[in-house]
Amino acid sequence: MEPSPLPIDSIRLHDRIRTVDGRHGRIAYKGTLPGRPDSQTFLGIEYDLPNQGKHDGTFQNVRLFGPTKHIAAGSFLPTDQMVLFASPSQSSSPSTSSSTNFQLFIGISLEEAIVRKYGEPVEVESNPISFGSKQVEMILSQRDLMSTSKTIFSVPGEYVVSCTVSSLPQSWTESILHLDLSDNMIWNWPHLSESLNATFPSLTLLNLSQNPLKAAAEWPLNGASSRFNHLKTLVLNRCIDMDWELVSTIMSTTMHVEELHLSGNGLKTPLNTDKLIPALSSLSEISLSDNSFYTWVEIEWLGRLPLLKRLVLNSCGLQRIVCRPDPNLFPVLTHLSLSDNPIASWKDIAELNNIHSVADLRLQRCEFLKDTPQPLARLLVISIVPGLQTLNGSAVSSKERTDGERTLLSRLKMMPAELEQSLPFLPLLRTKHPDITDADHPGSQNQSAGMDTLMEVELRSAFGGSAVLSLPLTLTLPKLIALFKRTFSDMDSSFQLFWCSNNEGLERIPIEQLSLTLAEIIPSWLTYSSSNKIRIEARI
Repeated sequence: MEPSPLPIDSIRLHDRIRTVDGRHGRIAYKGTLPGRPDSQTFLGIEYDLPNQGKHDGTFQNVRLFGPTKHIAAGSFLPTDQMVLFASPSQSSSPSTSSSTNFQLFIGISLEEAIVRKYGEPVEVESNPISFGSKQVEMILSQRDLMSTSKTIFSVPGEYVVSCTVSSLPQSWTESILHLDLSDNMIWNWPHLSESLNATFPSLTLLNLSQNPLKAAAEWPLNGASSRFNHLKTLVLNRCIDMDWELVSTIMSTTMHVEELHLSGNGLKTPLNTDKLIPALSSLSEISLSDNSFYTWVEIEWLGRLPLLKRLVLNSCGLQRIVCRPDPNLFPVLTHLSLSDNPIASWKDIAELNNIHSVADLRLQRCEFLKDTPQPLARLLVISIVPGLQTLNGSAVSSKERTDGERTLLSRLKMMPAELEQSLPFLPLLRTKHPDITDADHPGSQNQSAGMDTLMEVELRSAFGGSAVLSLPLTLTLPKLIALFKRTFSDMDSSFQLFWCSNNEGLERIPIEQLSLTLAEIIPSWLTYSSSNKIRIEARI
């Protein structure tokens, strides 16, 4: 038997709703529409995001609610064409629903979601906790080097609207350390924080991503500073209508949080950083990927966080980096992630030397790297930011550091002039490597030397064949691909090329850059020593 829909009378003003297509909102009006001859009841809905409705709360120039916070965020829906359910699991299937009806969901409690997923709680003598025939999932904390199991509740996408938990044994809820409530309908932060703090006092990780969180001034936050005494990680990615004022309110009630995730919230530079800094002062890590920060000036205020060690700014539209040499900014920042940004030039990367503590950098798929083969780009970054210990997850070896210094010196004339002016340590490198000049680079002005330089290269087909050839460093990629096809009769289909030196790992050759030569594919330091054997492999 299919579950029966809820009576329309059960929905009240200010109740939260979610539509079938995922829009979140609240009931802002319930009644008739002026000027209509019938007495049909309509629900006025204010959606959480702009352009999800048709108006701002008016009907025929008569205001019935609002104005809405966002443009075109209001709708009027007739109740006689509406079917109301708590959640999709309680709704009728699409095949049995009338095509003229639309469904609204008003959500369920956290306790209902837990029981629905894990079953009714059952007394057990030993851990882990059991619910019905299922055990609460066990995970290993990535931050913990000890092999200690931690219990979690994970109820994402269950249409939870309130965090009421009244009948679950306190001895069980107190053992929960991680709680995943992502993609639900949770909105009332003051009531949420009060309820969760009382029910799950041992929480160390809370995930509230993709929820329409709100914090109204009329809701008092009594005893806020004492809440979540053990909470260390708070995840608020892609929340609906998130802003810095709400972040400040939430962090003011979670004073012990060390790791904050705010990716994909459309955040920009806050207007009042003086108010925000104290609320974030406990953070050692903050992730702001997929927000909008176009210049370093827009995020420099984060440098005033005294404990910040890890900053993630991937895919933020960051174009320019100008770091002030102020020792009071980012005093302990060791990890910085800037991947997938349209950073303009190598000089911007040199600016990172003004943050003296940065030792771990992630820098991939950025605009200024698009014409530089990955192995060469790694050597250049290592040499331009000499304090790095780790780059893109791999430790920087002493050999790489030396090779990077030599590569930088050999290529300086090919790089923007302002880069050389921003590297005060260049005289020291020139003293350290007196044999390297710009003329040593195969692609520099000394073209005649490059034309005569041959390198022994082992070619391997995708099917096991191999050949050792002496190839000129000026050999271009189209000619290299043609050489593979001539040398190996079985290589007539499309394939990818990879290169490696001695026993090092394979690196893919960017064959879409057809103008590159062999000298530009392989870092220049490999051409200086006959002990380096190059192998190029084809793979289907």
